[in-house]
Amino acid sequence: MRLVQEGRKQVTVRRFDVLKGVSEIKEFSVIVFGMAKKAGSPEKLAEMLSEELPDAGLQTIRSIAQCGDYPLSLDGIQK
Repeated sequence: MRLVQEGRKQVTVRRFDVLKGVSEIKEFSVIVFGMAKKAGSPEKLAEMLSEELPDAGLQTIRSIAQCGDYPLSLDGIQK
């Protein structure tokens, strides 16, 4: 289980957690639509959103958020 320190508690970082940090409506809708098409059903979409991010994926997401070129905030899940 991958956990990130958040103060004194630890949280698992899932795709859903990162998706909640997308702050632009257009970008959010593009991502959700693509995921929904790929999943093909509400149940499979829920499974995709529940998946934990691998360490490499989390590092990439953090880099994107830190550079500020993408409408993404990871305030709730960054160390």
